[in-house]
Amino acid sequence: MSATYELKVEIDGQLLPLNRLFWVRYNSVGCATGSCLGECATTPDQAHKEFTSRQRDRERELRQGYRHELVTKEQWDATVRPCFIGECSHPKPKAGVR
Repeated sequence: MSATYELKVEIDGQLLPLNRLFWVRYNSVGCATGSCLGECATTPDQAHKEFTSRQRDRERELRQGYRHELVTKEQWDATVRPCFIGECSHPKPKAGVR
């Protein structure tokens, strides 16, 4: 007997498969600075570890206002892609903050 498992999460009232979503790393001004497939982590803390391996660096980033959120492909196209190609309207972060 074999079993198939699919992790799902709820976003905006919709139950979606985790492997069809994206974790996005946002800096202190709300600009997306990184992205990975949803299946790379199941929590924001795990996603943060994917982007930043050292604990003290993660702690510093949290103090600086970094956050990690799951988004759909449609949300990614509308809000993350512009950041990656330099067409977003986010203010530039303060010196020393990526």
